[in-house]
Amino acid sequence: MNKKSLTFIVLFSFSTFTFGGQVKLVTGEFYPYSGSELTNGGMITALVTESLLANHKEVDLHFLPWKRGLIYTLNHRMAATFPYVKDSQREALYLFSESIFSAKVRLFVRRDSNITFSKDSDLKGLSTCVPLGYSTKEIQRFLTQGLIRVAMRPVTDSHCLKAVHNGNIDFYSVNELTGRTLARDLFGTSRALKTVGNPVSINNYHLIIAKDYPGGDKLLLAFNSGLNKIKVNGKYLKIVDQFIGK
Repeated sequence: MNKKSLTFIVLFSFSTFTFGGQVKLVTGEFYPYSGSELTNGGMITALVTESLLANHKEVDLHFLPWKRGLIYTLNHRMAATFPYVKDSQREALYLFSESIFSAKVRLFVRRDSNITFSKDSDLKGLSTCVPLGYSTKEIQRFLTQGLIRVAMRPVTDSHCLKAVHNGNIDFYSVNELTGRTLARDLFGTSRALKTVGNPVSINNYHLIIAKDYPGGDKLLLAFNSGLNKIKVNGKYLKIVDQFIGK
């Protein structure tokens, strides 16, 4: 994927502000939360940007593959990256913001699949997909028990959903909004795939900063403060409604 970048200076109609420093951020393609072709960079991108603008921080935003974005953040080429869930490996290296948004993670299978999911053992012998740079936290209990195997490590959620649709893997775990909207865009209908069973987890998405990033603790405080401000003044709900409705 080619590098794409956007500098959000006058892009958002929600804000009036003065600048007190530029923050270099990186994210990837995670529809509808972040994406180079999405309006304002996607819903979580808009929330992150508005949170920083609330404390007078100009945003220099870059879209890169997830694995590269993590490395660039760790080695300080970028100040922060998002949206990420917590896991033990990341928590050892990064500071985490307050949760920006939460979503239910579901198991997506082919429409004609006879897979069921009421207990963990129902998944025994099945294959799945984990994009590069993604955490396995939401399916880790199945991996630990030796019930499932990761058969593919592509770049995007779209690749994994296509693999389910084509029968190359048995299921893919992804937050429900992403799964359904991508299925609609990829196959012409959100009903090309279906979900089975109850949600396997609730994902909380965060902005993360390398623990040794100079001034990272202050940047995190500014972000959390800004996030609270836009929740109080109504901009948070306005942005969410713009992307996914009330």
